[in-house]
Amino acid sequence: MPDNRQMILKLVLDSPGIHLRGVQKALGVSFSTVRYHVWGLAGRGELDCERRGRYFRLFPHGMSEGEREVFSRLQRNAAQKVLVQMIKKQHWRNKDIASASGLAESTVSRERKAFRELGLLVVLPSPQGRGENRLVDSELLSRIIKLSRSRMRRAVDNYIELWDI
Repeated sequence: MPDNRQMILKLVLDSPGIHLRGVQKALGVSFSTVRYHVWGLAGRGELDCERRGRYFRLFPHGMSEGEREVFSRLQRNAAQKVLVQMIKKQHWRNKDIASASGLAESTVSRERKAFRELGLLVVLPSPQGRGENRLVDSELLSRIIKLSRSRMRRAVDNYIELWDI
């Protein structure tokens, strides 16, 4: 397998839901090169490529539809920030999350709504009569966190490697 294909496959495994332009930026190669190798990998069944909104998103072959939806959403920076704040303290209000993350309250509200639609967040009744949001899919969240940690570790390793040069 050519080096470009190995790098693309590794990138998709590390960052499910990445789009073609994201691969191009990460690898520093031309868009046509990325597209050529992605179609080759998809043709061999090593990864799946599908159109989601304006982007072609790339996923490891065999990833469930639910995971694809979640990882596609989490390619958005705002969604990542909201999720991190919710994992830290699950009962925060939109105002608290917005303040801690630097996002607008409307953005936080939109992301939380998307998490409810994806089944990651449920609203439970509370004694005060207001609904309380809870993250529910702990297995998927654990996988997301694990991927995030491995990405951070690789970023640190790459930085150290560049420093040593």
